[in-house]
Amino acid sequence: WTAAGLAQNDALQVEAVDINLEELKQGARVFHRENLRFYYGNIFEDIFPAESFDVILLNGCAQYFEDFPGMVRRLLHFLKPDGEIHIVDTPIYAPSDIPRARAATLHYYTAMGFPEMARAYHPISIAALAAFPFENLRKSGFLHRLYSKIIGDVPANFQWIRIQKAKLHA
Repeated sequence: WTAAGLAQNDALQVEAVDINLEELKQGARVFHRENLRFYYGNIFEDIFPAESFDVILLNGCAQYFEDFPGMVRRLLHFLKPDGEIHIVDTPIYAPSDIPRARAATLHYYTAMGFPEMARAYHPISIAALAAFPFENLRKSGFLHRLYSKIIGDVPANFQWIRIQKAKLHA
């Protein structure tokens, strides 16, 4: 849905990647745009050449990568030198809140009848971002209002994180 929304801007070329083949098939069946492509693949494999993208958007999925810093480093490989990673619709926690987040996740998935799903969820600590020069764009007045308008009321721990590749070498 996010990729299809972005592809409404004809100036963009949108590449959607997932390891869930059924989701990709549904997206390809529902959304038909010249500037939108769906790829089945694992980002830890060479599914794209290095330095292919200007922007990589992680929308509500970063918390499903067990090695968050390793995932970010891998995505940096796919960015052009002035590229950016944007992480949205993802809760970012204070280190002291991680145990509570794990317990809440287990409770949530158990109530849904799928307690094993809690093992696939890895709460992200703000400390995990410390290895990367990042900005929290959510705190910016205009961007926060825009983001809130797009997705509605945003919980306080949901941030809009931008990591710029050029700042890693600055």
